[in-house]
Amino acid sequence: KLFLPLRRNIFGSGLSLSAAGAKIVYIKSRGAKTMLSSQRQQILDFASSNYGTEAEYLWRDCPRYAVLRHPRGKWYGVIMDVPYSKLGVAKNGITDILVTKCPQFMQKTFLGKSGFLPAYHMNKTHWITVLLDGSASLDDALTLLDMSYSSLSSKRRGG
Repeated sequence: KLFLPLRRNIFGSGLSLSAAGAKIVYIKSRGAKTMLSSQRQQILDFASSNYGTEAEYLWRDCPRYAVLRHPRGKWYGVIMDVPYSKLGVAKNGITDILVTKCPQFMQKTFLGKSGFLPAYHMNKTHWITVLLDGSASLDDALTLLDMSYSSLSSKRRGG
């Protein structure tokens, strides 16, 4: 098993992934085995290099939940680690997911692909879940993330 260096979140407790070289890492989280994906880190790196966004870790009880916030203050993505069972997926264990905005007219296209599910803990009309376990393509995940960020950039203030 490969172990990555971890850094403290904003609360000084809990850990978050900070290195990019790994394929898959396993850690103990909430009493279960958690699979950390390289896709998680690639998405965080993409957001940092393309938008200057650093992930925010807002919850003490969920130290690996990473919020990606647009400069206007709105979220354009959230990375979480959740049990497959909460997603309605017939697998054991916990996986990383990306929940991001998705235009309504594109949802059917993505939901018909492997690794895409209706939004977890967000409005299912405007958001979509991407499994970061390798079942969805990284290119599709980054395309959605880019569209989500861009949708916030193009909105007028106060309108």
